[in-house]
Formats: sequence, structure tokens, C-alpha cells
Amino acid sequence: MYTLRRMHPLSAFLFFAAVLVLTVLTYDPCWQAVSLVLSLAMALENGGKKAWRFFWKTAVPFALLIALINPLFNHRGTTVLFYFAKNPFTLESVLFGGASGMMMLSAALWFYSYGRIVTSEKFLYLFSPIAPTAAQMLDTALRLIPKLSAQAREVWTVQKQFVPKSKKLLLCKNVLTALLTWVLEDAVDTADSMKARGYGSGKRTSIAHYTFCLSDGLLCAASAVLLIGTVILTAGGFVGYEFFPRLSRHGGWIMGLLAAGYAAVVLAALLGMVTEDVRKRSL
Repeated sequence: MYTLRRMHPLSAFLFFAAVLVLTVLTYDPCWQAVSLVLSLAMALENGGKKAWRFFWKTAVPFALLIALINPLFNHRGTTVLFYFAKNPFTLESVLFGGASGMMMLSAALWFYSYGRIVTSEKFLYLFSPIAPTAAQMLDTALRLIPKLSAQAREVWTVQKQFVPKSKKLLLCKNVLTALLTWVLEDAVDTADSMKARGYGSGKRTSIAHYTFCLSDGLLCAASAVLLIGTVILTAGGFVGYEFFPRLSRHGGWIMGLLAAGYAAVVLAALLGMVTEDVRKRSL
């Protein structure tokens, strides 16, 4: 049985593209709640305790910040809860902020799982034949972010031993200087390594080879149908959720069917990975 981790890169990429677009496209609170639960389950399956720490320390505070700030600046809506600094605090703006926060939280979790499954090797395998230079640059930039974060934590830990706590500005300056130096040195080392290995001097090859099988086709078809169907129905006004001036939902039963299909596709992929992990532990 092929799971999402061992499927063709095209299948995994299309799957995550579909769930991310659907998460951002649909503001229905029920849909966002389903997406949040599924994205959290997927992140925990792929990251374990690291995903849980990412969820509580990074994703949740950012989502709460969005949910709390929105009602302070968005005063639209007909249901006034109270007045704050002579400005109305409406129920519609609170719910809109909550839906926006859940959307950002779900998107962050989907990106976390994407980074775990669609590795740089798969990304280059998928896009190098189409746009080799752009794919290489994007992959290098994406890999630089976690490397830079890890290096920053290491430098910060070392510098705290030499700089007094009262001189935080000096500590930040030292860390920034060290990071800039490290980035430049890493860029030179990477360029020299690529040149020594003959990058761009011949036909591009890949170290890994993937086979597009029936399970890949089924996942691609399900993701594409769900994505295209939701986009068409939303653009046509058949389904949707409006917060202003008052709460209203269009095509509730259609949205329910789409949410059920969305959950079925994600649960099928998640069940495959859980089954694979259980089999590995039983060996």
C-alpha cells in the first residue's frame, strides 16, 4: 500500500495544494473547524511532539492575535455587543476574526505537514524539468529559513554567555553580525560545492525515481475534482458564508457535501500513514 509519504511527488504536491487553497478560499466557520482538526491530526502524525510544540508556541498565538485584533479595527455588523473607545464591538466582526484566525492556523499546520512530506528532493524532482533555475532558487531559499533559525538560536545561546543581560541591544547586534557572516560564508561554500560537482554542465539527473501508480491517480483525481468543484461553486455564488452586514450561509447542504468529501480525502491519506506506522511498530 502506497501512503502519502511514498507516493509520487505530483500526488503529494497536488493534495497539499488542494487542501491549502480550499482552506484559504472558504470562510465558512464549520469548514474552518473541520480543516483545523484535520490539519492538526496530519501535523501530529508527521511531526509528533515537534508539531505539538509548533502548534502551541507559534501557530496558536499568531491565530489568536489575528482573531483579537480584527474586532478592534473592523466595526461592521449589525449585532453590537458593547462599545470600546466609542467604537462598536460587533458579533459579526468577532466571528470573522475567529474564522480568519482558524484559517491562518490551519494553513500554518498544512504547510508544516507539506514541509515534512514534500521534501526538497521531491520538489526538485517535480519542478526541475520545467524550471530548473527557479526550482533550485526556491528550494534553496526555503531550506535557508530553518537553517537560519537554528543558527540564530545557537549564536544567541553562545553570545548570552559573554554579553551582560542589561545590554540586549549589543547582544542583538552581535547575533545579527554573526548571522550575516554565516549566510555569506554558506552561500560561497554552496556555490563552490555546486561548481565542483558540475552543476549545469550536463544533462540534469535525479537521485530518486518515482512511479506513478493507481493510488497516485486516484488521489490526484479526488484532489482535482474537489478543488475545481469548490472553486466553481464558490465563484458562482452557489455556496458561501457572509459575515457582513449579518451572518448568512448560501447552499448549506452543498457545503456539507463538499466538507464531507474534503474530510474523506484527507482521512483516507491520514489513515494510510497511521496504518503504515502501526505496521512498522509491529515488526
